[in-house]
Amino acid sequence: MHAITLNKVNYSIDGRDILTQVTQQIKIGERIGVIGANGVGKTTLAHLMIGDLSPDSGEISINGRVIYVPQLVVDDSDRSGGEKMMQRINESLNNQPDILVLDEPTANLDMTHQNWLIKRLSHFYGTLIVI
Repeated sequence: MHAITLNKVNYSIDGRDILTQVTQQIKIGERIGVIGANGVGKTTLAHLMIGDLSPDSGEISINGRVIYVPQLVVDDSDRSGGEKMMQRINESLNNQPDILVLDEPTANLDMTHQNWLIKRLSHFYGTLIVI
């Protein structure tokens, strides 16, 4: 069974093709890394997979409860970016999603906290997608 299925998904912004004929099946429990240069559509793909955006054409099916942890969140606290990210990841994992999508989770983490993240994610048995 698949956690996420994308079938011939197309998406454009202001006439510029971002994703063209994307077809992919992500199995339940799989760990996926999405890599690419800035601006190629990684975060857009995540927003399509979690249902925040709708494709121009094609189909996306999701099997399970998805939690998305964005790269940047603005708040008024005095905490560092790394502290905010760690809190969001902890809260997300404590909610036990079937599918967890992390958008650049290490961007604000030092090496000690990157190791914390690796250990924390090693105990997550759902589908994991990391951008």
